Formats: sequence, structure tokens, C-alpha cells
Amino acid sequence: INNMMVLFFADIMLIIALLVTIQTGFQYTISTFKK
Repeated sequence: INNMMVLFFADIMLIIALLVTIQTGFQYTISTFKK
């Protein structure tokens, strides 16, 4: 396995995890403010 491909794949997974975390936190904040 190419080392650069592993780094590239790890970066993509990290970005996806970060986006999911931000989206979840954003939805949680909105639902909290609506109450």
C-alpha cells in the first residue's frame, strides 16, 4: 500500500468525522434554542 494513499485516506476520514461532529452539534444547538 502506498504511504501517500494512506495519509490521504486518513485525512478524508478525519474531515468527514469533523463535519459530522459539527453538524450534530449544530442540530443539537438549534433544537435546544427552539424549546
